[in-house]
Order: sequence, then structure tokens, then C-alpha cells
Amino acid sequence: MLRRIRKALSWRATSAPRPFDPERSDTPEDPNEIFSVRIFNDDSTPVEFVISLAEKHLNLSKYEAAQLALRVHRAESYAFGRMSCQTAQSIVTAMREEIEAEGMSLKIESEHWMTGQTT
Repeated sequence: MLRRIRKALSWRATSAPRPFDPERSDTPEDPNEIFSVRIFNDDSTPVEFVISLAEKHLNLSKYEAAQLALRVHRAESYAFGRMSCQTAQSIVTAMREEIEAEGMSLKIESEHWMTGQTT
């Protein structure tokens, strides 16, 4: 699996990370309303699928998506982003639909970024 992640990371020269754009952020002012999307590692989902999900639904470059997949692999799960509850839930719903359509078992949740409580 690490070999496939390294291969995806080799795109770095042509696909550098985009700078953060605060104009596109929907992060709420109130910390009690900030949520993240948590992706859990599993042994059956191909890393390429995780990378494609991150590119499509989290609006990441191939390089950023590969970095995310590596973090998920190393830590068993990774919470991405800080966004409104509604945005996190809509992203999770769209990702779950694609996961189910592809017959994968990848687990994804939206969670409160401070408490870790899932929605």
C-alpha cells in the first residue's frame, strides 16, 4: 500500500498543493459549530479509491489527496477540515453513496472537531 501512496505522491512536481483560500471557507465563527470529515483506514479499500474520493469530494489536488491517504494509513483514521455541520454531512453523504456504489467498505463520518462526537 505504501508503494501506491508513494507513486501518487510522485505527482508533486506537476500537482503542487493549492494555497488556502479563506474566501471559500465556510468555517463557522462559533467553535461549537465546527465539524470535520473523518476517514478510517481499512485493509480492503484500495488507496487509489481513497485518493479519488478525496480529490472529488474534498476538492484536493492529487498530491494533497495522496498525503491525506498516507495520514489515514499511518494513523488508522484522519479528521480532515473544519467546516459547518451541514457541509460536513453533505460531503459524508456524497462519499458514502460513491463508496456503496463501488462496493467498498471504507468508513467515513462527520464529527465535531473539538469533542470528536459524530453526527
